[in-house]
Amino acid sequence: MKNAKSFMYAVLFLFVLPALVFAAGEGEKASAAQGGAKQAITFGTSIQLSGWAVGDAELAHLQPYKLWIDQINAKGGVRVKGYDKPLLAKLIQYDSESDIAKTVSLTEKLILEDKVDVVLPPWATAFTFAVAPIINKYKYPMIGTTESSSQLLQAAKQGKMPYYFGMWNPPDVVAPAVVGLVKEFGVKSVAVIFVGTLYGIDQSAVMTRLLGMEDVSIQMVESYPLGVTDLSQLLKKIKALNPDGLIAISYPQDALLIQEQLQVIGFNPKLLYNSLSGYPQQRDKTGKKAVEGMVSEGAWHKDFGPGSAEFYDAFMKAFGREPAWDTVITYASLQMWEKVLGAVGLDREKQREYIAKTVFDTIYGKVKFTDQYNLPKGEPNGANPPILGQWQDGVFQVVWPKSLRAKPFIFPKPNWPM
Repeated sequence: MKNAKSFMYAVLFLFVLPALVFAAGEGEKASAAQGGAKQAITFGTSIQLSGWAVGDAELAHLQPYKLWIDQINAKGGVRVKGYDKPLLAKLIQYDSESDIAKTVSLTEKLILEDKVDVVLPPWATAFTFAVAPIINKYKYPMIGTTESSSQLLQAAKQGKMPYYFGMWNPPDVVAPAVVGLVKEFGVKSVAVIFVGTLYGIDQSAVMTRLLGMEDVSIQMVESYPLGVTDLSQLLKKIKALNPDGLIAISYPQDALLIQEQLQVIGFNPKLLYNSLSGYPQQRDKTGKKAVEGMVSEGAWHKDFGPGSAEFYDAFMKAFGREPAWDTVITYASLQMWEKVLGAVGLDREKQREYIAKTVFDTIYGKVKFTDQYNLPKGEPNGANPPILGQWQDGVFQVVWPKSLRAKPFIFPKPNWPM
């Protein structure tokens, strides 16, 4: 009997267990191939959690990231092609401390060490411009949402940045729109001021070149430093020149400063383009009468199109504040990523091809990339992003392109409230 048991154990160890282990191993491989082993899909970003840009990054990126991830996980996760069940969405975010060099190194860390599935962009042109070569080096498609750079657009047209896609209007789109308003309303003289960063330098170069082709007197072109706290002397020089229009290419904090100090010195140009002034917090801080008639980049409001009201309500419930137009662009990019992952899965080359060729319906309107940018097109299935907005009775209405203009443009700009 003892010998019989020994023989049975020998058979078990020599033949049965190896077969079971082999079968289990093959089952694990099959399960992994079907997506059973992967429980989450990781999104990663190196972004401004501290430093001078933290407030802008929060509204434009961090809050829409959080809202979308909470919403998608509440539904059970993201549908990803090649996996038999939805995957929970996980966000890894590193603090760049509003430092461009750290933004770059931490983006590389996300790719090489964390091996994230999707890299999300940082806030602002200069930071996105710096990480674009990194995501192209490692072939990670990125949809940039708060970047406006002619240089990146040209690099994309030349095939040098095949993995980068830009949703925000580049200077080559914004400047012709501003010049279009100048021509439409017969503005004969302008002053141009700009923040001395890549965003301001790039925008002002295109703007002044196009203005120079028109019958418009450019009375001043002058930059100011990032982080400036007093622009009153510069604005007084402009007041003395008394141009019909003031074109200020500014970050949100600068746009607020410009508005407040124009009020103090009592200069009210007929056309005021204050490029990043279309934010609810600026209206709320200074009052809707103070922002009335002011023009800014971008535009969006809760009645803009399908899904807009639902997004507005969800954002208000989650954060107790109104979303801004760039908040909407970032959220729209995540809607696009959801479609990309469902259609082609985690193959990054297929992702790149799909993003390049697909028309996406989002809360920001139709998105269709031409030369890897969401450039406005006239055809029905082309991109139709808002380009310029104007504050009208407390609502940031679309005023360019004209095809999206729901209400008449206010000109001249109303006087500052007393």
